[in-house]
Amino acid sequence: MDLFEDYLLQVELLKEQIPDLAKAILIEHKDVIIGLLQEQLGKGEDKWGLSLHFDHVNAWGVESSGDGYYAESTEKFYAANLFPIKEKKTDAPYNFEWTGDTFEMMDIDVKKEHFDIFSRDGKFKMLKEAYGSDAFDLTEEHNEMINEQMLLPLLDEKLAEKLFHII
Repeated sequence: MDLFEDYLLQVELLKEQIPDLAKAILIEHKDVIIGLLQEQLGKGEDKWGLSLHFDHVNAWGVESSGDGYYAESTEKFYAANLFPIKEKKTDAPYNFEWTGDTFEMMDIDVKKEHFDIFSRDGKFKMLKEAYGSDAFDLTEEHNEMINEQMLLPLLDEKLAEKLFHII
């Protein structure tokens, strides 16, 4: 095998490493990615930038729904009984910040073609059922920012470094 063929073989092997390199970058920067979702949820927005409205049927068959904004009764209940991390003012958007557990226990699961953000908090399954998976997906703007400002530049850097070592 001549030098040129060896080089092409090394480049082919490097190509196969790209998904693993991308996965490592996303895992390494998961706090930034999770922070974007927390910011989004803190504003009361889903992946479309719409309010976090919900329709839910609990285990006993009782239906409930919400328009994405706190009711006066929530504000009164909060003032009398609970001490959430973020206030629950009437007509303010839902913000998912009561105890902080949902945010504190967030993590990322990186697949081959995408990643999912989830929470290990016991309420996560119920929240996802009530608000839908759109509530826990990033906006297109956030996805573009991750791809263009984080993933691609860092992937380019890692690939350039590996190519340098091949030569």
